Amino acid sequence: MISKTMYKMLSALPRDCSEMSYSQLVQKSGLTKDEFIQCRIANQFLGAKNEGLFYTTGKVICEEEIISLSDRGLAEVEQFEQQIESEKATEKSICLAKLTLYCAIATLFAAIVTLVVTVIK
Repeated sequence: MISKTMYKMLSALPRDCSEMSYSQLVQKSGLTKDEFIQCRIANQFLGAKNEGLFYTTGKVICEEEIISLSDRGLAEVEQFEQQIESEKATEKSICLAKLTLYCAIATLFAAIVTLVVTVIK
């Protein structure tokens, strides 16, 4: 699973594997230079065994970089987005379960009141 910073960067890249300059990426994603460097280092580490999450031109100066999304990066972005959707669905389910619990408690109190009223008569 990728970090939020890596997701922020990868999701700003075009999904059709076209290239984007560093300045366009920073403008679109809001990343700082340090965050970009961290992502680039993580990408190099991940790419040691197989394909990295994104491709760069390998320039030393970040401002001269051209970046594009790899197939693996696209898959990671989609997986991250699915996880976010799953978490939202889980939160909605928990909220619905709590509401159901409160309704059950209210029903219990209504049943107790009805029982007390019937016993008194």
